[in-house]
Amino acid sequence: REETTAMVALGIGPRRAILGLLPLFVLVALFVAVLSLFGRPAIYQRFYQTSRQAEAAFDIVDLEPGRVYVGSEGERVVMVDGRGDDGTMKGVFIWTREPTGQLVVRAGALAPADTDEEIQGRPFVEARDLRAWRIQETGAALVAASDSVNASVEFGRIAPVGYKRKAASTAYLARSEDLDDRAEFQWRISRPLSTFLLGILAVFIAGWNRPPSRPARTIVL
Repeated sequence: REETTAMVALGIGPRRAILGLLPLFVLVALFVAVLSLFGRPAIYQRFYQTSRQAEAAFDIVDLEPGRVYVGSEGERVVMVDGRGDDGTMKGVFIWTREPTGQLVVRAGALAPADTDEEIQGRPFVEARDLRAWRIQETGAALVAASDSVNASVEFGRIAPVGYKRKAASTAYLARSEDLDDRAEFQWRISRPLSTFLLGILAVFIAGWNRPPSRPARTIVL
Protein backbone atom coordinates (compact mmCIF):
# COMPACT_ATOMS: atom_id res chain seq x y z
CA ARG A 1 0.00 0.00 0.00
CA GLU A 2 2.81 2.44 0.85
CA GLU A 3 4.63 1.68 -2.41
CA THR A 4 1.58 2.32 -4.56
CA THR A 5 0.82 5.50 -2.62
CA ALA A 6 4.32 6.77 -3.35
CA MET A 7 3.98 5.87 -7.04
CA VAL A 8 0.67 7.71 -7.27
CA ALA A 9 2.32 10.74 -5.68
CA LEU A 10 4.90 10.61 -8.49
CA GLY A 11 2.15 10.50 -11.10
CA ILE A 12 2.36 6.78 -11.84
CA GLY A 13 -1.09 5.24 -11.93
CA PRO A 14 -2.20 1.66 -12.58
CA ARG A 15 -2.49 2.18 -16.35
CA ARG A 16 1.05 3.50 -16.59
CA ALA A 17 2.33 0.68 -14.37
CA ILE A 18 0.66 -1.94 -16.57
CA LEU A 19 2.14 -0.42 -19.73
CA GLY A 20 5.58 -0.48 -18.11
CA LEU A 21 5.25 -4.10 -16.97
CA LEU A 22 3.51 -5.33 -20.13
CA PRO A 23 6.72 -6.56 -21.83
CA LEU A 24 7.55 -8.59 -18.73
CA PHE A 25 4.05 -10.11 -18.64
CA VAL A 26 4.30 -11.05 -22.32
CA LEU A 27 7.76 -12.58 -21.88
CA VAL A 28 6.68 -14.70 -18.92
CA ALA A 29 3.52 -15.79 -20.74
CA LEU A 30 5.58 -16.88 -23.77
CA PHE A 31 7.91 -18.84 -21.52
CA VAL A 32 4.94 -20.58 -19.88
CA ALA A 33 3.50 -21.29 -23.35
CA VAL A 34 6.70 -23.09 -24.41
CA LEU A 35 6.69 -25.16 -21.23
CA SER A 36 3.00 -25.99 -21.50
CA LEU A 37 2.80 -26.76 -25.23
CA PHE A 38 6.18 -28.46 -25.73
CA GLY A 39 7.90 -29.03 -22.39
CA ARG A 40 4.99 -30.80 -20.69
CA PRO A 41 4.61 -33.65 -23.26
CA ALA A 42 8.39 -34.10 -23.52
CA ILE A 43 8.80 -34.35 -19.74
CA TYR A 44 5.91 -36.79 -19.35
CA GLN A 45 7.18 -38.94 -22.21
CA ARG A 46 10.55 -39.19 -20.50
CA PHE A 47 8.84 -39.93 -17.20
CA TYR A 48 6.88 -42.87 -18.62
CA GLN A 49 9.96 -44.29 -20.33
CA THR A 50 12.00 -44.05 -17.12
CA SER A 51 9.22 -45.79 -15.20
CA ARG A 52 9.27 -48.68 -17.67
CA GLN A 53 13.05 -48.97 -17.42
CA ALA A 54 12.84 -49.02 -13.63
CA GLU A 55 10.33 -51.86 -13.82
CA ALA A 56 12.65 -53.79 -16.11
CA ALA A 57 15.50 -53.46 -13.64
CA PHE A 58 13.32 -54.71 -10.80
CA ASP A 59 14.18 -58.16 -9.42
CA ILE A 60 11.76 -59.78 -7.02
CA VAL A 61 14.49 -61.66 -5.18
CA ASP A 62 15.98 -58.31 -4.18
CA LEU A 63 12.72 -56.89 -2.84
CA GLU A 64 12.94 -55.64 0.73
CA PRO A 65 10.65 -57.63 3.05
CA GLY A 66 7.70 -55.74 4.45
CA ARG A 67 7.64 -53.29 1.55
CA VAL A 68 4.93 -53.16 -1.10
CA TYR A 69 5.94 -52.76 -4.74
CA VAL A 70 3.33 -51.17 -7.00
CA GLY A 71 3.72 -50.86 -10.77
CA SER A 72 3.83 -47.39 -12.30
CA GLU A 73 0.26 -47.76 -13.54
CA GLY A 74 -1.03 -49.95 -10.77
CA GLU A 75 -1.04 -53.03 -13.00
CA ARG A 76 1.01 -55.12 -10.55
CA VAL A 77 1.41 -55.34 -6.77
CA VAL A 78 4.12 -57.41 -5.06
CA MET A 79 4.66 -57.98 -1.35
CA VAL A 80 7.11 -60.21 0.52
CA ASP A 81 6.72 -61.15 4.19
CA GLY A 82 10.34 -61.99 5.00
CA ARG A 83 13.73 -63.23 3.86
CA GLY A 84 15.63 -66.32 4.99
CA ASP A 85 19.34 -66.49 5.76
CA ASP A 86 19.98 -68.06 2.34
CA GLY A 87 18.22 -65.20 0.55
CA THR A 88 14.96 -67.06 0.03
CA MET A 89 11.94 -64.78 -0.10
CA LYS A 90 9.13 -66.03 2.13
CA GLY A 91 5.43 -65.32 1.87
CA VAL A 92 5.37 -63.87 -1.65
CA PHE A 93 2.16 -62.26 -2.92
CA ILE A 94 1.77 -61.07 -6.53
CA TRP A 95 -1.32 -59.43 -7.99
CA THR A 96 -1.41 -58.63 -11.70
CA ARG A 97 -4.08 -56.91 -13.75
CA GLU A 98 -4.49 -58.46 -17.18
CA PRO A 99 -6.76 -57.65 -20.15
CA THR A 100 -8.89 -60.72 -19.37
CA GLY A 101 -9.06 -60.25 -15.61
CA GLN A 102 -6.79 -60.44 -12.58
CA LEU A 103 -4.13 -62.95 -11.60
CA VAL A 104 -3.28 -63.59 -7.96
CA VAL A 105 -0.19 -65.64 -7.09
CA ARG A 106 0.80 -66.77 -3.62
CA ALA A 107 4.06 -68.63 -2.93
CA GLY A 108 5.32 -69.88 0.41
CA ALA A 109 8.91 -69.29 -0.72
CA LEU A 110 10.74 -67.93 -3.74
CA ALA A 111 14.45 -68.36 -4.52
CA PRO A 112 16.74 -68.18 -7.59
CA ALA A 113 16.46 -71.47 -9.45
CA ASP A 114 19.52 -73.68 -9.84
CA THR A 115 19.43 -73.45 -13.65
CA ASP A 116 20.90 -71.33 -16.40
CA GLU A 117 17.64 -71.26 -18.38
CA GLU A 118 15.94 -67.94 -18.99
CA ILE A 119 12.62 -66.71 -20.31
CA GLN A 120 12.36 -63.32 -22.01
CA GLY A 121 15.86 -62.53 -20.78
CA ARG A 122 15.07 -63.16 -17.10
CA PRO A 123 16.35 -66.07 -14.97
CA PHE A 124 13.95 -68.61 -13.54
CA VAL A 125 13.02 -68.64 -9.87
CA GLU A 126 12.02 -71.64 -7.81
CA ALA A 127 8.57 -71.23 -6.30
CA ARG A 128 7.57 -73.49 -3.44
CA ASP A 129 4.02 -74.09 -2.29
CA LEU A 130 2.71 -72.10 -5.25
CA ARG A 131 -0.95 -71.27 -5.79
CA ALA A 132 -2.34 -69.07 -8.59
CA TRP A 133 -5.90 -67.86 -9.11
CA ARG A 134 -7.46 -66.07 -12.05
CA ILE A 135 -10.26 -63.67 -11.17
CA GLN A 136 -12.79 -62.74 -13.84
CA GLU A 137 -16.34 -61.43 -13.90
CA THR A 138 -17.63 -64.98 -13.72
CA GLY A 139 -15.66 -65.67 -10.53
CA ALA A 140 -12.28 -66.95 -9.31
CA ALA A 141 -10.63 -70.18 -10.46
CA LEU A 142 -7.48 -71.97 -9.34
CA VAL A 143 -5.17 -72.17 -12.39
CA ALA A 144 -1.94 -73.50 -10.86
CA ALA A 145 -0.89 -75.40 -7.77
CA SER A 146 2.54 -76.92 -7.15
CA ASP A 147 4.80 -77.82 -4.25
CA SER A 148 7.88 -76.78 -6.24
CA VAL A 149 8.18 -75.32 -9.74
CA ASN A 150 10.60 -73.20 -11.74
CA ALA A 151 8.96 -70.13 -13.23
CA SER A 152 9.63 -66.56 -14.33
CA VAL A 153 7.67 -63.61 -13.00
CA GLU A 154 8.49 -61.66 -16.20
CA PHE A 155 9.52 -58.45 -14.50
CA GLY A 156 12.31 -58.00 -17.04
CA ARG A 157 9.99 -57.52 -20.01
CA ILE A 158 9.65 -53.86 -20.98
CA ALA A 159 6.04 -53.40 -22.07
CA PRO A 160 5.31 -50.65 -24.60
CA VAL A 161 4.39 -47.39 -22.98
CA GLY A 162 1.35 -47.01 -25.20
CA TYR A 163 -0.72 -43.89 -25.64
CA LYS A 164 -0.47 -41.38 -22.83
CA ARG A 165 -2.52 -38.23 -23.08
CA LYS A 166 -0.08 -36.09 -21.08
CA ALA A 167 2.80 -37.21 -23.31
CA ALA A 168 0.93 -36.65 -26.58
CA SER A 169 2.01 -33.76 -28.78
CA THR A 170 -0.05 -30.60 -28.71
CA ALA A 171 -0.61 -30.82 -32.48
CA TYR A 172 -2.13 -34.28 -32.10
CA LEU A 173 -4.40 -33.15 -29.27
CA ALA A 174 -5.60 -30.21 -31.38
CA ARG A 175 -6.79 -32.61 -34.10
CA SER A 176 -8.25 -35.23 -31.77
CA GLU A 177 -12.01 -35.65 -31.39
CA ASP A 178 -11.71 -37.35 -28.01
CA LEU A 179 -13.18 -35.20 -25.22
CA ASP A 180 -10.37 -36.00 -22.77
CA ASP A 181 -7.77 -35.12 -25.41
CA ARG A 182 -9.48 -31.82 -26.10
CA ALA A 183 -9.63 -31.07 -22.38
CA GLU A 184 -5.87 -31.62 -22.14
CA PHE A 185 -5.34 -29.37 -25.18
CA GLN A 186 -7.50 -26.60 -23.71
CA TRP A 187 -5.63 -26.85 -20.40
CA ARG A 188 -2.29 -26.37 -22.18
CA ILE A 189 -3.33 -23.34 -24.22
CA SER A 190 -4.97 -21.72 -21.20
CA ARG A 191 -1.72 -21.63 -19.16
CA PRO A 192 -0.04 -18.68 -20.95
CA LEU A 193 -3.29 -16.70 -21.07
CA SER A 194 -3.93 -17.18 -17.36
CA THR A 195 -0.32 -16.19 -16.61
CA PHE A 196 -0.74 -12.94 -18.54
CA LEU A 197 -4.05 -12.13 -16.85
CA LEU A 198 -2.69 -12.90 -13.40
CA GLY A 199 0.15 -10.44 -14.02
CA ILE A 200 -2.33 -7.65 -14.84
CA LEU A 201 -4.51 -8.63 -11.89
CA ALA A 202 -1.53 -8.43 -9.57
CA VAL A 203 -1.11 -4.75 -10.48
CA PHE A 204 -4.67 -3.92 -9.48
CA ILE A 205 -4.61 -5.87 -6.21
CA ALA A 206 -1.38 -4.10 -5.24
CA GLY A 207 -3.40 -1.19 -3.87
CA TRP A 208 -4.61 0.95 -6.77
CA ASN A 209 -8.03 -0.60 -6.71
CA ARG A 210 -8.72 0.63 -3.19
CA PRO A 211 -10.74 3.82 -2.87
CA PRO A 212 -8.84 6.77 -1.40
CA SER A 213 -9.47 7.35 2.27
CA ARG A 214 -11.82 10.20 3.02
CA PRO A 215 -10.42 13.11 5.01
CA ALA A 216 -11.56 13.22 8.59
CA ARG A 217 -14.17 15.82 9.41
CA THR A 218 -14.02 17.87 12.54
CA ILE A 219 -17.37 18.71 14.06
CA VAL A 220 -17.45 21.76 16.31
CA LEU A 221 -20.21 21.78 18.89
